[in-house]
Amino acid sequence: MKKLKAKQIWKPVGIYLGIVLVFYGLLVIGFSVPNGRIIDNVRADLWAGQYAENYPTNGFGGQQDGWGDCITLSLGVEPVGQETSPFLRAITIPRGPDCSKTGDYFNAMWNGENHLAQQDYARYWGGGSVLTRIGLAAGGVAGARVLGSLFLLSAVASLLLIAQRYKVLLPVGVLVVVYAGTSDFFGIFPQLVHVQALAAAFIGGALVLWASYRNLSTLFYASFFAGAFYEFIDLFTNPPLAFMLTIFCAGLALVGQGNFVALVKQVVWAGIAWILGYALVWAGHWILAFPVFGVQYTLRKVLREMNFGFNAELADGSTTVSEVGFAGAVDANFNYWLTHTPALKYVLLCAVIATIGCIAYGWWQHKSLLPLAMLAILVVIPVWLAVVPGHSQIHYWFTYRMFAMGFAVFCATVAALLLPYSVKTKLRRNNSESVIDGQ
Repeated sequence: MKKLKAKQIWKPVGIYLGIVLVFYGLLVIGFSVPNGRIIDNVRADLWAGQYAENYPTNGFGGQQDGWGDCITLSLGVEPVGQETSPFLRAITIPRGPDCSKTGDYFNAMWNGENHLAQQDYARYWGGGSVLTRIGLAAGGVAGARVLGSLFLLSAVASLLLIAQRYKVLLPVGVLVVVYAGTSDFFGIFPQLVHVQALAAAFIGGALVLWASYRNLSTLFYASFFAGAFYEFIDLFTNPPLAFMLTIFCAGLALVGQGNFVALVKQVVWAGIAWILGYALVWAGHWILAFPVFGVQYTLRKVLREMNFGFNAELADGSTTVSEVGFAGAVDANFNYWLTHTPALKYVLLCAVIATIGCIAYGWWQHKSLLPLAMLAILVVIPVWLAVVPGHSQIHYWFTYRMFAMGFAVFCATVAALLLPYSVKTKLRRNNSESVIDGQ
Protein backbone atom coordinates (compact mmCIF):
# COMPACT_ATOMS: atom_id res chain seq x y z
CA MET A 1 0.00 0.00 0.00
CA LYS A 2 2.84 2.37 0.83
CA LYS A 3 4.50 1.66 -2.52
CA LEU A 4 1.25 2.40 -4.32
CA LYS A 5 0.88 5.69 -2.49
CA ALA A 6 4.49 6.64 -3.27
CA LYS A 7 3.88 5.88 -6.94
CA GLN A 8 0.74 7.99 -6.92
CA ILE A 9 2.75 10.90 -5.53
CA TRP A 10 5.92 10.62 -7.59
CA LYS A 11 4.27 10.00 -10.95
CA PRO A 12 2.58 13.43 -11.18
CA VAL A 13 5.65 15.11 -9.64
CA GLY A 14 7.84 13.45 -12.26
CA ILE A 15 5.50 14.49 -15.06
CA TYR A 16 5.50 18.08 -13.80
CA LEU A 17 9.28 18.24 -13.56
CA GLY A 18 9.55 16.61 -16.96
CA ILE A 19 7.27 19.25 -18.51
CA VAL A 20 9.28 22.09 -16.93
CA LEU A 21 12.57 20.63 -18.19
CA VAL A 22 11.16 20.05 -21.69
CA PHE A 23 9.93 23.65 -21.84
CA TYR A 24 13.31 24.88 -20.62
CA GLY A 25 15.02 22.73 -23.25
CA LEU A 26 12.82 24.19 -25.98
CA LEU A 27 13.78 27.71 -24.89
CA VAL A 28 17.46 26.76 -24.98
CA ILE A 29 16.99 25.50 -28.55
CA GLY A 30 15.18 28.68 -29.52
CA PHE A 31 17.84 30.94 -28.04
CA SER A 32 20.53 28.89 -29.79
CA VAL A 33 19.27 30.17 -33.16
CA PRO A 34 22.06 32.48 -34.48
CA ASN A 35 21.49 36.07 -33.37
CA GLY A 36 23.41 37.37 -36.37
CA ARG A 37 20.76 36.20 -38.84
CA ILE A 38 17.98 37.58 -36.68
CA ILE A 39 19.68 40.98 -36.29
CA ASP A 40 20.30 41.29 -40.04
CA ASN A 41 16.77 40.31 -41.04
CA VAL A 42 14.93 42.33 -38.40
CA ARG A 43 17.09 45.39 -39.04
CA ALA A 44 16.21 45.24 -42.74
CA ASP A 45 12.49 44.89 -41.95
CA LEU A 46 12.58 47.81 -39.54
CA TRP A 47 14.19 50.00 -42.17
CA ALA A 48 11.42 48.93 -44.57
CA GLY A 49 8.87 50.42 -42.17
CA GLN A 50 7.80 47.46 -40.09
CA TYR A 51 6.63 48.31 -36.57
CA ALA A 52 6.64 52.10 -36.71
CA GLU A 53 3.87 52.30 -34.10
CA ASN A 54 3.29 50.65 -30.74
CA TYR A 55 -0.46 50.18 -31.12
CA PRO A 56 -1.79 50.51 -34.70
CA THR A 57 -5.32 49.38 -35.57
CA ASN A 58 -5.57 45.92 -37.09
CA GLY A 59 -8.44 46.58 -39.50
CA PHE A 60 -10.87 44.22 -37.72
CA GLY A 61 -12.10 46.45 -34.94
CA GLY A 62 -9.17 45.71 -32.67
CA GLN A 63 -5.77 47.08 -31.86
CA GLN A 64 -2.53 45.48 -32.97
CA ASP A 65 0.02 44.92 -30.24
CA GLY A 66 3.02 46.49 -31.96
CA TRP A 67 4.58 47.09 -28.57
CA GLY A 68 4.43 43.41 -27.71
CA ASP A 69 5.74 42.41 -31.12
CA CYS A 70 8.68 44.79 -30.85
CA ILE A 71 9.54 43.22 -27.52
CA THR A 72 9.19 39.76 -29.07
CA LEU A 73 11.59 40.66 -31.90
CA SER A 74 14.32 41.26 -29.34
CA LEU A 75 13.78 38.32 -26.97
CA GLY A 76 17.13 36.66 -26.40
CA VAL A 77 18.94 38.92 -28.87
CA GLU A 78 22.43 40.06 -27.87
CA PRO A 79 25.40 41.38 -29.93
CA VAL A 80 27.12 38.68 -31.96
CA GLY A 81 30.16 37.41 -30.12
CA GLN A 82 28.94 38.88 -26.84
CA GLU A 83 26.00 36.54 -26.21
CA THR A 84 25.55 34.89 -22.88
CA SER A 85 24.83 31.17 -22.86
CA PRO A 86 21.43 30.13 -24.26
CA PHE A 87 21.01 28.13 -21.03
CA LEU A 88 21.22 31.41 -19.10
CA ARG A 89 19.09 33.41 -21.54
CA ALA A 90 16.36 30.75 -21.30
CA ILE A 91 16.02 31.83 -17.64
CA THR A 92 16.67 35.58 -17.76
CA ILE A 93 14.72 36.10 -21.05
CA PRO A 94 16.59 39.31 -22.07
CA ARG A 95 14.58 41.77 -24.15
CA GLY A 96 14.91 45.15 -25.79
CA PRO A 97 12.73 48.30 -25.74
CA ASP A 98 9.39 49.16 -27.34
CA CYS A 99 8.82 50.22 -30.95
CA SER A 100 10.10 53.78 -30.43
CA LYS A 101 13.62 52.45 -29.79
CA THR A 102 13.63 49.04 -31.47
CA GLY A 103 15.42 50.36 -34.57
CA ASP A 104 18.20 51.90 -32.47
CA TYR A 105 18.43 48.71 -30.46
CA PHE A 106 19.00 46.50 -33.50
CA ASN A 107 21.38 49.01 -35.08
CA ALA A 108 23.43 48.89 -31.89
CA MET A 109 23.39 45.10 -32.01
CA TRP A 110 24.49 45.15 -35.66
CA ASN A 111 27.42 47.39 -34.68
CA GLY A 112 28.36 45.02 -31.87
CA GLU A 113 27.16 47.44 -29.21
CA ASN A 114 24.63 47.13 -26.45
CA HIS A 115 24.35 50.69 -25.22
CA LEU A 116 20.59 50.58 -24.71
CA ALA A 117 19.59 49.29 -21.30
CA GLN A 118 18.49 45.68 -21.68
CA GLN A 119 15.70 44.41 -19.48
CA ASP A 120 14.67 40.90 -18.55
CA TYR A 121 11.32 39.17 -18.93
CA ALA A 122 11.99 36.41 -16.41
CA ARG A 123 8.36 36.59 -15.28
CA TYR A 124 7.35 34.95 -18.57
CA TRP A 125 8.45 31.74 -20.19
CA GLY A 126 8.10 33.41 -23.58
CA GLY A 127 7.83 30.00 -25.23
CA GLY A 128 6.45 31.52 -28.40
CA SER A 129 9.89 33.02 -29.00
CA VAL A 130 11.14 29.57 -30.04
CA LEU A 131 8.98 29.61 -33.16
CA THR A 132 9.42 33.36 -33.62
CA ARG A 133 13.23 33.25 -33.56
CA ILE A 134 13.30 30.40 -36.07
CA GLY A 135 11.02 32.41 -38.36
CA LEU A 136 13.04 35.62 -37.90
CA ALA A 137 16.28 33.84 -38.77
CA ALA A 138 14.76 32.12 -41.80
CA GLY A 139 12.73 34.96 -43.31
CA GLY A 140 12.61 38.01 -41.07
CA VAL A 141 9.33 39.35 -39.72
CA ALA A 142 7.42 37.80 -42.63
CA GLY A 143 8.88 34.38 -41.82
CA ALA A 144 7.87 34.67 -38.16
CA ARG A 145 4.36 35.75 -39.14
CA VAL A 146 3.97 32.80 -41.51
CA LEU A 147 5.02 30.30 -38.83
CA GLY A 148 2.69 31.89 -36.26
CA SER A 149 -0.23 31.84 -38.70
CA LEU A 150 0.40 28.20 -39.61
CA PHE A 151 0.53 27.37 -35.91
CA LEU A 152 -2.91 28.90 -35.33
CA LEU A 153 -4.49 27.41 -38.45
CA SER A 154 -3.17 23.94 -37.65
CA ALA A 155 -4.42 24.25 -34.06
CA VAL A 156 -7.95 25.18 -35.17
CA ALA A 157 -7.91 22.44 -37.82
CA SER A 158 -6.82 19.87 -35.21
CA LEU A 159 -9.72 20.80 -32.95
CA LEU A 160 -12.23 20.56 -35.80
CA LEU A 161 -10.87 17.22 -37.02
CA ILE A 162 -11.05 15.67 -33.55
CA ALA A 163 -14.57 17.06 -33.15
CA GLN A 164 -15.53 15.42 -36.44
CA ARG A 165 -14.02 12.13 -35.26
CA TYR A 166 -16.23 12.10 -32.16
CA LYS A 167 -19.32 13.55 -33.86
CA VAL A 168 -19.37 16.85 -31.96
CA LEU A 169 -18.40 19.03 -34.92
CA LEU A 170 -21.59 21.10 -34.69
CA PRO A 171 -20.95 22.72 -31.28
CA VAL A 172 -17.19 22.99 -31.86
CA GLY A 173 -17.77 24.54 -35.29
CA VAL A 174 -20.20 27.02 -33.75
CA LEU A 175 -17.60 27.92 -31.14
CA VAL A 176 -14.94 28.61 -33.77
CA VAL A 177 -17.25 30.60 -36.04
CA VAL A 178 -18.78 32.70 -33.25
CA TYR A 179 -15.40 33.48 -31.71
CA ALA A 180 -13.99 34.47 -35.10
CA GLY A 181 -17.02 36.69 -35.75
CA THR A 182 -17.05 38.45 -32.38
CA SER A 183 -13.34 39.15 -31.93
CA ASP A 184 -10.39 40.36 -33.98
CA PHE A 185 -9.55 36.77 -34.97
CA PHE A 186 -8.79 37.65 -38.60
CA GLY A 187 -6.64 40.58 -37.55
CA ILE A 188 -4.53 38.55 -35.16
CA PHE A 189 -2.47 36.64 -37.75
CA PRO A 190 0.24 39.32 -38.24
CA GLN A 191 0.72 39.63 -34.47
CA LEU A 192 3.69 37.57 -33.34
CA VAL A 193 2.63 37.32 -29.70
CA HIS A 194 -1.12 36.89 -29.70
CA VAL A 195 -1.45 34.54 -32.66
CA GLN A 196 0.66 31.95 -30.85
CA ALA A 197 -1.22 32.38 -27.56
CA LEU A 198 -4.53 31.76 -29.34
CA ALA A 199 -3.02 28.75 -31.11
CA ALA A 200 -1.92 27.32 -27.75
CA ALA A 201 -5.50 27.68 -26.48
CA PHE A 202 -6.92 25.75 -29.44
CA ILE A 203 -4.21 23.08 -29.17
CA GLY A 204 -5.17 22.61 -25.53
CA GLY A 205 -8.83 22.31 -26.49
CA ALA A 206 -8.05 19.69 -29.15
CA LEU A 207 -5.93 17.63 -26.75
CA VAL A 208 -8.55 17.71 -23.99
CA LEU A 209 -11.39 16.89 -26.39
CA TRP A 210 -9.49 13.76 -27.47
CA ALA A 211 -8.66 12.82 -23.86
CA SER A 212 -12.25 13.31 -22.68
CA TYR A 213 -13.27 10.18 -24.61
CA ARG A 214 -10.78 8.05 -22.70
CA ASN A 215 -10.62 8.04 -18.91
CA LEU A 216 -10.35 10.52 -16.06
CA SER A 217 -6.65 9.89 -15.59
CA THR A 218 -5.88 10.68 -19.24
CA LEU A 219 -8.19 13.70 -19.08
CA PHE A 220 -6.44 15.01 -15.97
CA TYR A 221 -2.96 14.86 -17.51
CA ALA A 222 -4.19 16.26 -20.83
CA SER A 223 -5.86 19.20 -19.06
CA PHE A 224 -2.77 19.70 -16.90
CA PHE A 225 -0.60 19.87 -20.02
CA ALA A 226 -3.06 22.20 -21.77
CA GLY A 227 -2.78 24.70 -18.91
CA ALA A 228 0.98 24.27 -18.75
CA PHE A 229 1.43 24.71 -22.50
CA TYR A 230 -0.70 27.85 -22.57
CA GLU A 231 1.37 29.38 -19.77
CA PHE A 232 4.55 28.43 -21.65
CA ILE A 233 3.44 30.10 -24.90
CA ASP A 234 1.33 33.05 -23.73
CA LEU A 235 3.41 36.18 -23.15
CA PHE A 236 0.87 38.69 -21.88
CA THR A 237 -1.65 36.64 -19.90
CA ASN A 238 -5.26 35.95 -20.89
CA PRO A 239 -5.93 32.57 -19.24
CA PRO A 240 -9.76 32.77 -18.97
CA LEU A 241 -9.98 32.47 -22.77
CA ALA A 242 -7.95 29.25 -22.91
CA PHE A 243 -9.57 27.86 -19.74
CA MET A 244 -13.13 28.22 -21.06
CA LEU A 245 -12.26 26.70 -24.43
CA THR A 246 -10.48 23.74 -22.84
CA ILE A 247 -13.08 22.95 -20.18
CA PHE A 248 -15.93 23.23 -22.68
CA CYS A 249 -14.15 20.59 -24.78
CA ALA A 250 -13.75 18.41 -21.68
CA GLY A 251 -17.50 18.34 -21.11
CA LEU A 252 -18.59 17.62 -24.68
CA ALA A 253 -18.03 13.87 -24.35
CA LEU A 254 -20.81 13.63 -21.76
CA VAL A 255 -23.40 16.23 -22.79
CA GLY A 256 -25.51 13.60 -24.55
CA GLN A 257 -25.33 10.97 -21.82
CA GLY A 258 -28.02 12.31 -19.50
CA ASN A 259 -25.77 11.99 -16.46
CA PHE A 260 -25.48 15.30 -14.63
CA VAL A 261 -23.12 14.02 -11.92
CA ALA A 262 -20.71 12.52 -14.47
CA LEU A 263 -20.74 15.74 -16.51
CA VAL A 264 -19.98 17.91 -13.48
CA LYS A 265 -17.26 15.53 -12.34
CA GLN A 266 -15.60 15.58 -15.75
CA VAL A 267 -15.70 19.36 -16.09
CA VAL A 268 -14.49 20.02 -12.52
CA TRP A 269 -11.73 17.42 -12.83
CA ALA A 270 -10.47 18.97 -16.06
CA GLY A 271 -10.74 22.49 -14.63
CA ILE A 272 -8.69 21.67 -11.55
CA ALA A 273 -6.02 20.01 -13.70
CA TRP A 274 -5.83 22.99 -16.08
CA ILE A 275 -5.42 25.48 -13.23
CA LEU A 276 -2.74 23.32 -11.61
CA GLY A 277 -0.84 23.02 -14.89
CA TYR A 278 -0.99 26.76 -15.52
CA ALA A 279 -0.03 27.78 -11.97
CA LEU A 280 2.72 25.22 -11.43
CA VAL A 281 4.44 25.94 -14.73
CA TRP A 282 4.21 29.68 -13.98
CA ALA A 283 5.99 28.92 -10.70
CA GLY A 284 8.42 26.61 -12.51
CA HIS A 285 10.17 29.44 -14.32
CA TRP A 286 10.59 31.34 -11.07
CA ILE A 287 12.12 28.23 -9.50
CA LEU A 288 14.64 28.11 -12.35
CA ALA A 289 15.36 31.79 -11.71
CA PHE A 290 16.31 31.35 -8.04
CA PRO A 291 19.93 30.24 -8.70
CA VAL A 292 20.43 33.03 -11.27
CA PHE A 293 18.84 36.05 -9.57
CA GLY A 294 19.03 34.90 -5.97
CA VAL A 295 16.10 34.17 -3.69
CA GLN A 296 15.53 37.70 -2.38
CA TYR A 297 15.65 39.41 -5.78
CA THR A 298 13.43 36.75 -7.36
CA LEU A 299 10.82 37.01 -4.61
CA ARG A 300 10.77 40.80 -5.07
CA LYS A 301 10.11 40.30 -8.78
CA VAL A 302 7.32 37.82 -8.03
CA LEU A 303 5.66 40.24 -5.60
CA ARG A 304 6.03 43.08 -8.10
CA GLU A 305 4.39 40.95 -10.78
CA MET A 306 1.50 40.08 -8.48
CA ASN A 307 1.11 43.74 -7.50
CA PHE A 308 0.83 44.65 -11.15
CA GLY A 309 -1.82 42.00 -11.79
CA PHE A 310 -3.87 42.91 -8.73
CA ASN A 311 -3.39 46.67 -8.51
CA ALA A 312 -1.94 47.73 -11.90
CA GLU A 313 1.05 49.06 -9.95
CA LEU A 314 4.22 49.64 -11.97
CA ALA A 315 7.78 49.14 -10.72
CA ASP A 316 8.04 52.77 -9.62
CA GLY A 317 4.81 52.52 -7.61
CA SER A 318 2.72 54.48 -10.12
CA THR A 319 -0.30 53.22 -12.05
CA THR A 320 -1.83 54.03 -15.42
CA VAL A 321 -5.37 53.40 -14.13
CA SER A 322 -7.16 55.98 -12.01
CA GLU A 323 -9.26 53.50 -10.04
CA VAL A 324 -8.44 49.79 -10.10
CA GLY A 325 -11.21 47.34 -9.30
CA PHE A 326 -13.67 44.73 -10.51
CA ALA A 327 -16.17 47.26 -11.86
CA GLY A 328 -13.49 49.11 -13.82
CA ALA A 329 -12.10 45.90 -15.30
CA VAL A 330 -15.55 44.72 -16.39
CA ASP A 331 -16.42 48.11 -17.83
CA ALA A 332 -13.16 48.43 -19.78
CA ASN A 333 -13.25 44.93 -21.27
CA PHE A 334 -16.97 44.57 -21.92
CA ASN A 335 -17.36 48.02 -23.46
CA TYR A 336 -14.37 47.50 -25.70
CA TRP A 337 -15.86 44.22 -26.89
CA LEU A 338 -19.23 45.84 -27.63
CA THR A 339 -17.79 48.86 -29.43
CA HIS A 340 -14.86 47.33 -31.35
CA THR A 341 -16.39 44.22 -32.91
CA PRO A 342 -18.10 45.20 -36.20
CA ALA A 343 -20.04 41.93 -36.66
CA LEU A 344 -21.13 41.57 -33.04
CA LYS A 345 -24.66 42.97 -33.38
CA TYR A 346 -25.45 40.62 -36.27
CA VAL A 347 -24.05 37.60 -34.45
CA LEU A 348 -25.99 38.55 -31.30
CA LEU A 349 -29.26 38.72 -33.25
CA CYS A 350 -28.65 35.33 -34.84
CA ALA A 351 -27.62 33.90 -31.46
CA VAL A 352 -30.85 35.01 -29.76
CA ILE A 353 -32.98 33.38 -32.46
CA ALA A 354 -30.86 30.21 -32.53
CA THR A 355 -30.89 29.93 -28.72
CA ILE A 356 -34.68 29.96 -28.56
CA GLY A 357 -34.87 27.35 -31.31
CA CYS A 358 -32.22 25.07 -29.79
CA ILE A 359 -33.75 25.17 -26.30
CA ALA A 360 -37.18 24.38 -27.73
CA TYR A 361 -35.76 21.49 -29.77
CA GLY A 362 -33.69 20.13 -26.87
CA TRP A 363 -36.69 20.01 -24.55
CA TRP A 364 -39.08 18.63 -27.19
CA GLN A 365 -36.66 15.95 -28.40
CA HIS A 366 -34.90 14.93 -25.17
CA LYS A 367 -36.96 16.37 -22.31
CA SER A 368 -33.60 17.56 -21.01
CA LEU A 369 -31.45 20.67 -21.14
CA LEU A 370 -28.44 19.02 -19.52
CA PRO A 371 -25.79 20.58 -21.83
CA LEU A 372 -26.72 24.01 -20.45
CA ALA A 373 -25.10 22.98 -17.17
CA MET A 374 -21.78 23.69 -18.86
CA LEU A 375 -22.64 27.39 -18.91
CA ALA A 376 -21.30 27.43 -15.35
CA ILE A 377 -17.88 27.56 -17.02
CA LEU A 378 -18.52 31.24 -17.77
CA VAL A 379 -18.15 32.11 -14.08
CA VAL A 380 -14.40 32.18 -14.70
CA ILE A 381 -14.76 35.62 -16.35
CA PRO A 382 -16.05 37.56 -13.30
CA VAL A 383 -13.79 35.53 -11.00
CA TRP A 384 -10.69 36.43 -13.03
CA LEU A 385 -11.67 40.11 -13.29
CA ALA A 386 -12.28 40.23 -9.55
CA VAL A 387 -8.98 38.56 -8.66
CA VAL A 388 -6.73 40.18 -11.27
CA PRO A 389 -8.43 43.50 -12.13
CA GLY A 390 -5.26 45.55 -12.63
CA HIS A 391 -3.80 43.57 -15.50
CA SER A 392 -7.20 43.20 -17.18
CA GLN A 393 -7.99 46.90 -16.84
CA ILE A 394 -4.71 48.07 -18.37
CA HIS A 395 -4.72 45.54 -21.20
CA TYR A 396 -8.46 45.59 -21.95
CA TRP A 397 -7.81 45.90 -25.70
CA PHE A 398 -6.71 42.27 -25.85
CA THR A 399 -8.03 40.74 -22.61
CA TYR A 400 -11.53 41.61 -23.88
CA ARG A 401 -11.23 38.47 -26.01
CA MET A 402 -12.33 36.49 -22.96
CA PHE A 403 -15.82 37.92 -23.51
CA ALA A 404 -15.75 36.81 -27.15
CA MET A 405 -14.72 33.31 -26.10
CA GLY A 406 -17.31 33.26 -23.32
CA PHE A 407 -20.02 34.17 -25.83
CA ALA A 408 -18.68 31.50 -28.21
CA VAL A 409 -18.86 28.90 -25.42
CA PHE A 410 -22.44 30.00 -24.68
CA CYS A 411 -23.48 29.57 -28.33
CA ALA A 412 -21.64 26.26 -28.64
CA THR A 413 -23.30 24.94 -25.47
CA VAL A 414 -26.71 25.85 -26.82
CA ALA A 415 -25.81 24.15 -30.12
CA ALA A 416 -24.95 21.00 -28.13
CA LEU A 417 -28.68 20.65 -27.44
CA LEU A 418 -29.01 19.51 -31.05
CA LEU A 419 -26.69 16.53 -30.53
CA PRO A 420 -28.32 13.10 -30.38
CA TYR A 421 -28.68 11.70 -26.85
CA SER A 422 -27.72 8.17 -25.88
CA VAL A 423 -28.71 7.91 -22.22
CA LYS A 424 -28.27 4.13 -22.16
CA THR A 425 -24.56 4.37 -22.93
CA LYS A 426 -22.55 2.92 -20.09
CA LEU A 427 -19.91 5.25 -18.71
CA ARG A 428 -16.56 3.81 -17.68
CA ARG A 429 -13.92 5.30 -15.51
CA ASN A 430 -11.18 2.66 -15.26
CA ASN A 431 -7.80 3.67 -16.59
CA SER A 432 -7.82 0.80 -19.08
CA GLU A 433 -11.28 1.53 -20.48
CA SER A 434 -12.75 4.33 -22.52
CA VAL A 435 -15.32 6.77 -21.24
CA ILE A 436 -17.96 5.63 -23.69
CA ASP A 437 -18.55 2.15 -25.05
CA GLY A 438 -17.64 1.83 -28.67
CA GLN A 439 -15.18 4.74 -28.72
